[in-house]
Amino acid sequence: MEYGTEILSLLQSLEYQRVAALEKFVVIILFVFLINLLFFFKFRSNFLPILALSFFLLIGSFYMLNTKYKTVVERDLLSKLVKVIDPDFDYFRDEHIKLKDINTLKYFSHKIDNLKSDGTIKIKQNGRSAGLSFITLESIKVDTEEGEHESVRFDGAVVVLDFTSSFDQNYLLNVERFKTPEFEAGDYLNLQNMGLKSVKVIDNNFMLYCETGNSLLDEKLIQKVLEFSNDLKTDSWAIFSGNRGYIFVEGINSGFGISLLRSLKEQNFVANYTQLLQRVKGVVIE
Repeated sequence: MEYGTEILSLLQSLEYQRVAALEKFVVIILFVFLINLLFFFKFRSNFLPILALSFFLLIGSFYMLNTKYKTVVERDLLSKLVKVIDPDFDYFRDEHIKLKDINTLKYFSHKIDNLKSDGTIKIKQNGRSAGLSFITLESIKVDTEEGEHESVRFDGAVVVLDFTSSFDQNYLLNVERFKTPEFEAGDYLNLQNMGLKSVKVIDNNFMLYCETGNSLLDEKLIQKVLEFSNDLKTDSWAIFSGNRGYIFVEGINSGFGISLLRSLKEQNFVANYTQLLQRVKGVVIE
């Protein structure tokens, strides 16, 4: 793939920033090592607590430096990279899925209170449009002893498909092993709330549900969603409601596991985005 001068310059700049962050981390390691060495000779009886504290300090420092680097990559590179991969796509940093729409689907057993998103990558072709977002969904639990705390219900990618006409009823295409609701473990599937009935097993792995038990969902659309899910080789499910389809893909984030320990080229950051956008486009194209 030809990246062009601007992308190549950005990749080089980000590589310099990665090396600079690694140098900072090495300085922190040396500083911690010297402190531990001093305590070992001077205060040997209290060495173990200092050693444990140093361990957590190193982990925290690496996490902060890595998070900062990841933020810079996504902010500076992503918007330009999307257009290079496929000019039919656009990146909108300030456009997000609405929390109300997620809760209206009634898929999660708990109300979703927080939605974190990095923006939306969009495409429109042949009267269809799709938006790809990387989101984290959280529900809030209030405990009388511990107070308020968040529980992550979903962390991954969501593809929102817009259609010109509405579906006759709500549909769910779900991995078959999730067909039995679990109240404590996972808290994902809530068929009772959704009011759905099983229709049939598809492709020996997915179960199709709808409100009446009789499906009029387009078979070509089902196959496109199945191909999209199977290509990604991770847990996913799809909901069709109104004039929209929602494909949830667990475990994929916008950074694709960005790490200071490897360059963007070594960890196939560009290739991963290229493959993902091609799959999204495959769902949109008739």
